[in-house]
Amino acid sequence: MRVCIDDQLYIPYFDKDNSMRSDGKVIELVRRSAANNSLVIEIQRKSWARCLAKLIDNRVDAAMAVIYNAERADLMVFPKGAEQDKPALYLMRLRYPFFVKKDQPFRLSEYQRQAGHGISAPREYVAYQMLADMKLLSAYDYSLDNGLKMVAAGRLDAYVVEQASGQHALARLSLEQQVEAAGEALIDKYVHIPVSKQFYQAHQIQVDGFWRDLAAARAAVLAEH
Repeated sequence: MRVCIDDQLYIPYFDKDNSMRSDGKVIELVRRSAANNSLVIEIQRKSWARCLAKLIDNRVDAAMAVIYNAERADLMVFPKGAEQDKPALYLMRLRYPFFVKKDQPFRLSEYQRQAGHGISAPREYVAYQMLADMKLLSAYDYSLDNGLKMVAAGRLDAYVVEQASGQHALARLSLEQQVEAAGEALIDKYVHIPVSKQFYQAHQIQVDGFWRDLAAARAAVLAEH
């Protein structure tokens, strides 16, 4: 099963642990669940836009981690109940807070873009479209690193990205004393590893078992780390 993940390294626990020389714990739990269902995982790293496009075109078999929405559900296959607020079957739960300049309180309900610089997020992520729909999006697109640097410089009001990824980037960029995650999150959702329609049609029983067994694999992997 060819699984595509974002090559921008936004989620550190998807990546290799240099000290252990092994895949991140999320990939580990995916491999375990797959093995239980006679599936072999092949990881491909592409831009998020390419991952989604390749999944829709059946050029990869799955992608992770994907937030469910109705538009995506028409193009790929999610586990049953993925549309629910608390689905029984899921990959993991992710939180996407607003990363803001340190010691500057942020409340979305009070935030007004007038005379401000707007808010940004990775372009292909659901957070980006949400900000655009709320008319809060910055006039410029920023990568994770550049977005956090712009927040630190006071040239961007906030940047939205998965929490552990943002914290990891702040440490790497030595910006921990200048930028922090606000208490409020734009997104706090369960995310999934949907498969292509073609792959599901050919391997429905195995895929359903794979999704079901993610819970046991998740518990086992987390207990070991």
